[in-house]
Amino acid sequence: MTQGPSLELRQLRYFAQVARSGGFSPAALALDIAQPALSRQVRALEQILGVDLFHRTGRGVSLTDAGQRLLERADKILRETDEAAEDLRALGAIASGSAVVGMPPTVGRVLTVPLMRRFREAHPQVELRVVEGLSGDMAEWLRTGRVDVAILFGAPRTPTVIADPVVEETLVVVGRSDSFQTRDVRLTALSGRALALPSRKHSLRSLVADAAAKAGFVPQVAFEIDSLHAMLEAARQGLAVTVAPLAAVLRDLAAGDLAAWPIVDPPLTRVLHVGTAAQRPSAMAAGKLAALVRQQMLEMAAEVRWRPVAG
Repeated sequence: MTQGPSLELRQLRYFAQVARSGGFSPAALALDIAQPALSRQVRALEQILGVDLFHRTGRGVSLTDAGQRLLERADKILRETDEAAEDLRALGAIASGSAVVGMPPTVGRVLTVPLMRRFREAHPQVELRVVEGLSGDMAEWLRTGRVDVAILFGAPRTPTVIADPVVEETLVVVGRSDSFQTRDVRLTALSGRALALPSRKHSLRSLVADAAAKAGFVPQVAFEIDSLHAMLEAARQGLAVTVAPLAAVLRDLAAGDLAAWPIVDPPLTRVLHVGTAAQRPSAMAAGKLAALVRQQMLEMAAEVRWRPVAG
């Protein structure tokens, strides 16, 4: 799968300013940048999206239909980003000591190192620890204080945990390149296929099983493996195909010995939430740490094929 150019927050911010200003010249003044540079950034954004965002006239610009739709989404994304930045400026409340973030292994595979690097640069005096575990255990870990912030698949139904949706991730079928001869895979194509999936306590297993039941079949789990690495190895050796988050397998796909197929009819996705405990003494500091986690996830969303969830 080939990854094209990704959107940048700077481009969205420039685009929104041009739309609000009604032209490139007043927008350039407001942004304090040269007009040619601003025009290049907006044109690059249009090329990435493959649509014109503005009607350009001698008297200024006006939004196209595509531009109007993008402006609505951009305003939400930029507002979330600005709010998160404000939260981060207040993160100094965690002046020393340690902080703990819990996340499922498939998320940790892509998020842990960038998050720890960002945290160390911003707060070198604070020890950040990351622990991995099942999403279903995270609410209890938050309640008991084992973690300060947790990544959750879905919002738990409990008054003691606050969980905000941040990004949506796509699940794909992974196998050897000759496993399927199509560009995508209908869910029913997995009926009768040998699958490598985690055990029933994992949310991914439940998600696949529930979707399969609605499609009228029971998944044939030939290999029950609670390890993404081992599931991918089973797929690499042609023993089975597996289902995994696209973000977690991008590096494996780049190696060339595995391929991925989007699942259609229906597509399988899940939303990643950032959760904190609502009734702990450190709730305020945890909220600021959660803002940092959200910001990191949003900034790397395009790189790992996550889709920001408008809130």
